[in-house]
Amino acid sequence: MWRSTVGKNDLVWILGDLHMSGYRRALERMAALPGRKRIVLGNHDAAHPMHRTAGAAFGPFADVFEQVTTAATIRLHGRKVLSSHFPYDGEGRRTGPERFTQWRLKDLGEPLLHGHTHAPDRATRSASGSLQVHVGLDAWGFRLAAETEVLDLMAD
Repeated sequence: MWRSTVGKNDLVWILGDLHMSGYRRALERMAALPGRKRIVLGNHDAAHPMHRTAGAAFGPFADVFEQVTTAATIRLHGRKVLSSHFPYDGEGRRTGPERFTQWRLKDLGEPLLHGHTHAPDRATRSASGSLQVHVGLDAWGFRLAAETEVLDLMAD
């Protein structure tokens, strides 16, 4: 999937949860793949600052990714889009109270690209009505979401 989609100079953003455990093996696999890679850390990523041992994991992540962060602003065809592992609100299929609220961006009405929910929904609205686009593999048939597909969702 990756090799047939991503070229050597293509930029790929991963919005968290690169691994569920064993981050070194996941990083080895990621390093072997083509493309420029940036990561917005998720709750399962060892380098996320919510984890006590995040400092030790940051270096190995920085060796593979040209940017390692907990949120970022991305420009898609000149449009400013925020990105975070976490949606503004919502937990996908999971019921119960929202988790990780201290790591979620404040909803100021901007569109948001996110992962985290592990749900099939590609686009939802926050409680305030802001567009939230889930770019996790779970929502895209376990393939990478193309920039054009994300832009199409944002145009609707």
